[in-house]
Amino acid sequence: MATLYEIKRASPADISFVANLLNGSPETGVDAVERLLETCAVSDIWAARHRGTGAITVLWGLARLDKDQPAIGTYWMLALDPLDTQLQEVVTLSHLVVVDMLDQCKLLENYIDATSYESVQLLKALGFSIGPAELDEGSGRVLHYASLHRTGPANMTMSLLPN
Repeated sequence: MATLYEIKRASPADISFVANLLNGSPETGVDAVERLLETCAVSDIWAARHRGTGAITVLWGLARLDKDQPAIGTYWMLALDPLDTQLQEVVTLSHLVVVDMLDQCKLLENYIDATSYESVQLLKALGFSIGPAELDEGSGRVLHYASLHRTGPANMTMSLLPN
């Protein structure tokens, strides 16, 4: 069965394209674009493109924020369309990317907005453990800690993605 999407490592042009989309959106501000560019600078990034239109639909990233602990990676994802309209497709595509990420890190983790039902459901579907919602004093937001541990050696499963 052919898929409607192709996943590859994101190019600088892909990231620039997404940043320009965010910059032109009334829902996002300059801070969102700056955070995206800063995060991309320290991340391995994958992009899903629609095979028919070539449009980027999702970016995923793996950042290693603690140089003393390279086996721990921070997983992030940016969907350019609302997750509620394509959640199952995003879960399927994300499984492919997470396999590659787990070949690089023993632990994937991040904090997610507790009010984002779709994000919580996506991470649960990918096998992430979701901690209780807690108030983040610094931001004033309520967040869940999400984590996924590799159970076995790296390269246990062959990647399904091109290099």
